Order: sequence, then structure tokens, then C-alpha cells
Amino acid sequence: IKQIAAGEVIQRPLNVVKELIENSIDAGSEKIVLKIENGGFSVIRIEDDGCGIARDDLINACQRHYTSKIKNFSDLMSISTFGFRGEALFSMSCCAHVSITSKTSNDAKGYFAKYQDGELDGKIEPTYAINGTIIEIRDLFYKDQIRIQEKSKANDERKKIKDLILDYSVVYPHIAFIFYSGDREMYRSFGNSTYENV
Repeated sequence: IKQIAAGEVIQRPLNVVKELIENSIDAGSEKIVLKIENGGFSVIRIEDDGCGIARDDLINACQRHYTSKIKNFSDLMSISTFGFRGEALFSMSCCAHVSITSKTSNDAKGYFAKYQDGELDGKIEPTYAINGTIIEIRDLFYKDQIRIQEKSKANDERKKIKDLILDYSVVYPHIAFIFYSGDREMYRSFGNSTYENV
């Protein structure tokens, strides 16, 4: 059931990148760095300088329907984020190896956690980190032999991800976006623009 649910949300690396970028934007990030390998099938790593994820929220971060974006029922009347259903991270953890490193401004140190099938895998470990969040998705679709064959389309996927980054950088000119494919920088915006001078 988890695999079917994940397949509905995550059909290709582009879906993962879109969800992670939107989470970073919702976190109030001013700089978002995306790195992929093999078109995102092998590695998708996103690093932001947003508000971070508190340790207590890391415990449940990949559980289905979990969200920190709404606290009570009345919040549903004034939603100002991209989403809050908690499906994306859950789905990623069901079809890839997921790890999160995060630190909030209220914490003296950061925390690292790994996830599998929507559940915390092991313990949350303290670690050095700067304010913000790093999410790493490795071996996308490693459980699905049919989707693994899609890796032959890695170049096409890289191009689509670059186009997505370009779109976000136009809509959010105040955010710096940096995109790497392997060790090669594919795109960079400086985040100090407005709509008028983009």
C-alpha cells in the first residue's frame, strides 16, 4: 500500500525536486542549493537557509499526513504555504533512502535523521549544522525494477529540473537558486532581484 501511495506522488525525480524546493520556500529560505546525480535518480540533495526543522518534528517528519505547517483547525482558513498534507516526504521515504540534517535558530546544534517507509530509521543524532535544512534523497526507486529502467532518461530529467529551477527563480527573484548536476554548476541566480529587474 505504501509503495502504491508513493508511486502516485513520486513518479520521477522532477516531482521530488519540486516538492523539496517548495518546502524550502515555505521555510523562508533566502538561498537554495540543489545538487543531483544521474538526473536525480542516484542523488537529490537540497540545502536551504530557512527556519529549519525542530528535533521533535524530525521524529515524525516522514510519517504520512504529518505536517508542521498547521497547528489547529483555524489555520485551514488562512493557508499561505504550498502544501501541508505530508505526502511528499512520506512518499520519498517509501521509494528512496532519505536523510535530513536540520538546525533551527533556537537550537545550539543540529540534528541528523534517516527514514525508511515513513518511519524514523534509528535514532536522531546531534550534529554540527548551520541554520536551515539539508535533505538528501538517494537511490530513487531502488525497490522498483521497472522505474529503475527509466534511468536511461537521466539527461532529459536533468534538463526538466533545470527548467523548473529557472521558473522558480523568476517567480522568486529575491531567493538565490544554485543548481549542480554532478560537480558542474548548471545555473545560478543571486537572489537580490525584484520582479521589475528580472
